[in-house]
Amino acid sequence: VRVKATDNGVPALFDTQIINIQVVDSNENPVITSDGGGDTANVDVPENTGLVTFVTATDPDVPGQCLSFQIIGGADAALFTWGLQAACANDGTGLRPLRFKPTFPDFENPTDADGDNVYEVLVMVKDDGIPSLSDTQLIYVTITDVNDESPIITSADTANAPENSTAVFHTVTATDLEADCVGPAVDCTGVQTLKFEIVGGADGAFFELVNPAGSSPWSADLKFIAPQDFEIPADNNGNNKYRVRVRVTDVGPPGPPQLWVEQLIIVTVTDVNEAPEITEPTSGDVDENKRNVVWVYAVDEDADCLAQGPACTFGQQLVFSIVDNGAADDGALFEMVNTEGNPNPWRSRLRFK
Repeated sequence: VRVKATDNGVPALFDTQIINIQVVDSNENPVITSDGGGDTANVDVPENTGLVTFVTATDPDVPGQCLSFQIIGGADAALFTWGLQAACANDGTGLRPLRFKPTFPDFENPTDADGDNVYEVLVMVKDDGIPSLSDTQLIYVTITDVNDESPIITSADTANAPENSTAVFHTVTATDLEADCVGPAVDCTGVQTLKFEIVGGADGAFFELVNPAGSSPWSADLKFIAPQDFEIPADNNGNNKYRVRVRVTDVGPPGPPQLWVEQLIIVTVTDVNEAPEITEPTSGDVDENKRNVVWVYAVDEDADCLAQGPACTFGQQLVFSIVDNGAADDGALFEMVNTEGNPNPWRSRLRFK
């Protein structure tokens, strides 16, 4: 640039000079551009994930400088590390993955300083200029819930059910670690809900699951659709041990995916004592001066000695007796003989005393 200086004499005199100005470069700060840039950033990361974000930065200096990345603070700095960084391209840009270490965060078991699933880390990017300049960003990493826990069936895999009944005999109970308030709780909000269903088993068709109104979302009641007879088993193996497979599926937040667990339950039908039935006779004739009147026959469905196999001849042992029905009854005139099952436990002779 040419400059000129002029005095105010008469005549005015002046002088000129050309000044050469050289613009010299000065180092400028790099700028973190990832996650919106700025002094702070918010990042959401699903639980059980290692990668947090890619921290990126630029540097306006020409020629481009090499940028380095550091973790310099934050309440949870010790839980973070850097992934591998590409070789410097001298183009004024930089990128490096930020990761969790040594284990990935678990939404159900937060390990951040505040225990609120928000992890704080302060990162810095430096250039290699003279003097070296930098930029920082405080990153808040929020861990989000993922449905990664299958339900757990907590009830037994065996049960007993009395014959001739369709009453509930077993309650299938389960829990899910995904729930914010784990355990049976009817009024617990914002948690997993569980679906109970029968999905098989050799004898699954004999059963149903019911959930009465007001019952816990963590259980279902198991019962037979129709009564079963101990003396005439209908199970696949014919041994009064019925097999049913139940499945419990989580259907609440934060799914999908929906996860499930199954359990094979063995239900043993137990014997119940049933009343004997007199089959004959209802009347009888006898000649005068004779004592023996009739044989009284009865049957009983129970078979307490069936388990002994072919060696056992009889089941229930029946005792026959006279019942006095009052003054109008002639029972006092009669007696029963062979009442203790000898020689035949299913009959006894009615005769006059």
